[in-house]
Amino acid sequence: MLWRRPVIFAKSVNEGHSSLWRGSAIENLVQKVARDVVFWQALQMHRAGLRVVLMAHDEVVLLARDEDAEAALEAALAWMQTNPPWAEGLPLGAEGKITDRYTK
Repeated sequence: MLWRRPVIFAKSVNEGHSSLWRGSAIENLVQKVARDVVFWQALQMHRAGLRVVLMAHDEVVLLARDEDAEAALEAALAWMQTNPPWAEGLPLGAEGKITDRYTK
């Protein structure tokens, strides 16, 4: 569950005084939630039988046979647009492609 995971806040220290820039706190919180959403989606893909081989930020990379690639892409896109139960109403979108090597 989201509230049981640690949230890391960046802070700067200046001559023994510490401060937290609000932008860093918000950015870290947003990135943490995004990571949890993508991790949940990748876990669902794995449970559905897709072969997840890499996660990088907001990407999930799958390995599939040539004849299964289209179906795997469709399933992955469906999962990437599915909200976890704890994030109902979160606007999600996804795009993907089939390639023979990892590209950005």
